[in-house]
Amino acid sequence: MENKRILFFNVDYAKQVKIEKFAKNLDIECEMVKRKDYNKTIAELIGVPAEFIPREEYKGEKILCEMMVLAGFDNISLDNFLTDYKAAALEPIPLKAIVTQQNIGWTARELFNQLLYESQEFKRREMARSKAD
Repeated sequence: MENKRILFFNVDYAKQVKIEKFAKNLDIECEMVKRKDYNKTIAELIGVPAEFIPREEYKGEKILCEMMVLAGFDNISLDNFLTDYKAAALEPIPLKAIVTQQNIGWTARELFNQLLYESQEFKRREMARSKAD
């Protein structure tokens, strides 16, 4: 099994330190992704060997919401991590993703945009459902 990793995007430093301490006890590597690397693919960010594609440094907007990307987790280790995370009373991170075959080729910015869309869509549906009740 590949090493478990967590990529952080725009996560509050104090929160990041707490999560890193928690993750270290589970042998999970953590890394804060710098804004200049938002145009790299998730594969590049987690160190999956790929053809070298020169990329310009990202100079666009900052990711506005905290985002956490989990790599190298199977279903059981993901369930255990999330259960332990909640039990440790760590502050939640609003946008989370597990690396999949679908999103591994996306840039960090593309993944953020998709997660934000899904989050907003979920909230919209919940509001519509609560109004219908």
